[in-house]
Order: sequence, then structure tokens, then C-alpha cells
Amino acid sequence: MGRTSKRLSLLIVLILFLLFAIGSSEGREGTIGTFCFRTGEVDAGDFPIAFCRVGIPWGVVEPEEGKFSWDAPPLKKINWFLQRGIKVIPVIRTAGAGWAVRYPSRECSSPPLDLRDRFDKRYGYSSSYYRFVREVVKRYRGAFPIVVIENEVTARGFWCGGMDEYLRLVATARKAIKDVDPQVKVADSGIASLCWGLLMTEALLEEGREEEEAFQFYKAYFQEAYVRRATSLSELYRLMRNERVREHIRKGSFLVRRLKEVVDVVNFHYYETPELFPLLVSFIRERTGKEALMNNELGTRYRLGAPQRERRAAEDMVKKLALSVATGLEAAIWFPFSNDRHHIVGLGDERRRPISPTLNAFKTSTRLLNHPLLSYRDLSQGRVRRHSFLFPSWKVDVVWSEGEETVEVEGSCSVYDFQGFEVTRRIKLGPSPIFIVCPQ
Repeated sequence: MGRTSKRLSLLIVLILFLLFAIGSSEGREGTIGTFCFRTGEVDAGDFPIAFCRVGIPWGVVEPEEGKFSWDAPPLKKINWFLQRGIKVIPVIRTAGAGWAVRYPSRECSSPPLDLRDRFDKRYGYSSSYYRFVREVVKRYRGAFPIVVIENEVTARGFWCGGMDEYLRLVATARKAIKDVDPQVKVADSGIASLCWGLLMTEALLEEGREEEEAFQFYKAYFQEAYVRRATSLSELYRLMRNERVREHIRKGSFLVRRLKEVVDVVNFHYYETPELFPLLVSFIRERTGKEALMNNELGTRYRLGAPQRERRAAEDMVKKLALSVATGLEAAIWFPFSNDRHHIVGLGDERRRPISPTLNAFKTSTRLLNHPLLSYRDLSQGRVRRHSFLFPSWKVDVVWSEGEETVEVEGSCSVYDFQGFEVTRRIKLGPSPIFIVCPQ
């Protein structure tokens, strides 16, 4: 290699290093985000994220009818992150509005007292809720690209109402939002991750697939779940007849059929294995009839005591974030809080102390993947999974393998492991993902 070529190669590597080390403003223009949170050691605003999620409880912002508290804590949080150049995707909930809702003493959200059966062209199904949502969106006109209505309404702990009542609530919110700003997209609460697993298992059984195929899918989906799991095909059939399980399936199926009537974007939550992520995305698009999807609660879970738990969670994070970009989600919001009871591994533990493997993986993923996507190609072959993303400044391939494989990387490219450390250009692939970064 001549002296000029060596200098050029060194210059390319230096440019890539600087871009990787300090990031760029493009990080605010991708689709990856997390919750709007700040601890003593970690500030989500320091990440190159595009979005952050924050809840807006009705009762906190409008504690009395017509009296708005515009300096309420969640709104202060929104203001802080907007000032950092981060777009906010709020979750509007009826919780806490004792003067306005059916079950004022419960922690869950519930339908407004004035929720009607017939749609009124002036305010939808509820005048009180319409006014609240309208005032919030007016206050933040142009600041919210997407507004999510409620959280996991199939769960009793979050929504104390019926599914039809929820759809009427969304229709009312949609009218209020569009009356202020037609460009804002409306999304649903997100069906919970485990509920999606039940819906997909039910679909496999109903389609007349081999029973063993449905059982193998069920085992793969629920392998790290915190709920009791069926260990045989006969147990699976008993589980699927359980009344609580049937309730989740009834609620989820109702929403899957009807959501396209009231939302612009279908929202879903997911914590399970990355291998099933593309299958779930295809299932949701097919069953809901909506191409536009988002995920405002994407995370990873491993049982307590699992070998290399934090490392495996970090590896899964990279894969899921790459797949969220590959499948064209409008937003992917990472869940940053650990929950040992639910086996969730966050960016910090339950005492909010940073977990280095997942924190580094998130920083690396957002720095390299959170940019305007020009094109995507799935270059997977055999046991090697290879997802190739073309961004304005570089091309990034996220690569891993289901077995041991060796790959060579061209000289103008740099290679980073899932923690962001540069590695050799001759790589032995395995389940741990790598980033191959090449200049444009």
C-alpha cells in the first residue's frame, strides 16, 4: 500500500471514529428513543435519541374542571426534553381525574363520566375529555409527532373499562387532536407483549397448524416470561382455556379487529426473544390491516440468575433496535427501567444504578442507527443474520450468527462490538452482534 493510500485509510478511520465518538445532530432524526428520565447518573437527554416517552395524567394537569396546572411535573419534564431538541411522544391517560371519571378512587384509568354512546360532531363521545386533550395539544402545538392514548388497556391494572369504551375514548381524543393539528398521528395504548404471544399462539392453533409447531412457538415466545408456563401440549390446551387467558385473548382480538378505525399508527409492546420480532410485526400488520406501526415499550427480559443475564440482554437490545429500523417502525421507545418481578433488564437496576452492558449497547445503537434511513437491505444468508442500513453519513451493517462463522471486513470500514469497542476486521461471528461501519 502506498503512502497516499495509507494516509487516506487513516483519515477515513479518523472520521469514522470522530463521528462515532461525538455523534451528530442526525441522532435526533431517527426513530429510536427511550422514556423521558433523569437520574443522578444518567440523563436520557444525553443520548442521541429521536423521541422520548412521558405520561400525561388528566388529573395532574386538570385537577379541577377548567383549571389547568401548566407547571405540573410531567409538563415540566416535557419542556425540559423539548429544549434539548428531543421530540416527545406523550401517553395521555384519564388517571387521577377524580372529578371527571367513573372510578375516581382507583389507580387505573377509567372512562369519563360523560362518555356517550353516540358520536357528537362537536366533541366526539365526551365533551370533558375532548376539552382536556384539545387544551394539551394546543399548548404543545407542533411538538408532538404522535400522541398515544392510554397504556396497555387489555390489563385490568391500567384500564378499568370496556374495550368499546376505550375505542370511543380514542375517537374523542383523535377528534380533539386533529381539530388542533391534523399532522399529529394518533396511536393506541399498545397491547402488552405477553398478550401478543397468546394471540399468535391462538392463531396457530386455529389455522390448523401442526400442534407441535404451535407448542414450539409458544415455548420460544414465553421462555423468559414471569407468568406460569405450560410445559406440555396438554398443559398448553388447558392454559388456553383458562378464563383469565380467554379474557386477554377476547380483549386483544377485539382491538386488533377495530383499531384501524380510530388510529393512524398501531402501537405494540415487546419484551421477548428478538428472533420472533419480525414474525410479530408481520402478524400485526396482517391482522390489523395497518402498515404504520410503532413500539413505545420495547425491552428485554431474562430470568433472575440466568447466565450472563446483563450481557445477553444487551445483545438482544442491539438486535431488537436494528430490527425495529429494518421493519420500518415509526418509533421504537426502549424501556429503561429494570423490573425484577417481570424479569426486565433495563439501562439501570431497580435502584436506578447504571447497568454498563445495556447502557453501552444503547449508546452504541443510537449513535450508529439513529439517523435518517435512505435504504435497507436484508443480506442474511444461512445462519448469518446481516441487516444493512444506508444513512447519509455511512453504511452500517448489524451482523450476528446462529453458529460460528468467520467474516472479513474491507479495509475502509471499522468494526465495533455490541459495547461500542472497535475490534479486528477478521471476526468470528456468534450470537453477539457487531456493527460494520463504512463511510459514504
